Amino acid sequence: MGQAVSKDGGLTKAVEAFPGGGLFTAPFHQAAGNTEHAAKAMALGAGTVAAAALGGPIGAAVVGANAVTTLSK
Repeated sequence: MGQAVSKDGGLTKAVEAFPGGGLFTAPFHQAAGNTEHAAKAMALGAGTVAAAALGGPIGAAVVGANAVTTLSK
């Protein structure tokens, strides 16, 4: 399970794709010393929450898909 929950792991990316997911994973990135990933996750997590509030599920899905693409770079 170590690779799945690494900073670029599949499970990590899946959680970050959900609205607010980055808000959940950011502290774990920070604790592991991945400050750049923590900052990106926090920003994109806030964006997916805002998109969900303003654009509903479709808006959150669009922003979440962008989060997965952005964090995989």
